[in-house]
Amino acid sequence: MMEPRTQQKPNERIQNSRFKSQNEINKVKKYKKDLKDMSHSLALQAIDLIDSLPKNMSCQVIGRQLLRSSMSVGANISEARSSGSRKDFVNFLTYSLKSANESIFCIGLLSDSGKVFYFSLQVFRAGFDEIARILAASIIKLKQKDSD
Repeated sequence: MMEPRTQQKPNERIQNSRFKSQNEINKVKKYKKDLKDMSHSLALQAIDLIDSLPKNMSCQVIGRQLLRSSMSVGANISEARSSGSRKDFVNFLTYSLKSANESIFCIGLLSDSGKVFYFSLQVFRAGFDEIARILAASIIKLKQKDSD
């Protein structure tokens, strides 16, 4: 009879995985912290941007959606870090990627409408582009490991 599988804490999963050295384990921990910090910083920037938007209806609607999607990026990354299984981890990262893409779309709408200074939006958008690339690469790599 098989023993029930116990749920491991996130740090235990890192230490019990196929890493070859403590250096690689430290790199993964730093990567996770950097990703969380980056998403937190982008959400704070979104708050500042939304507070500075013109008070017309279209900007306010787009701004509220941008706030929700930008906060969802970090929230789902945090949820992924405490997920109970690899499948849940990938799913939360996928939700985070979708939210990052939604944020990019909202920023594009604000930019193309001409109601917000273009340069400030491009710098802000670059942050979401970067986090979306990181998340997409991570998801692909995790799914490849699952299929091996």
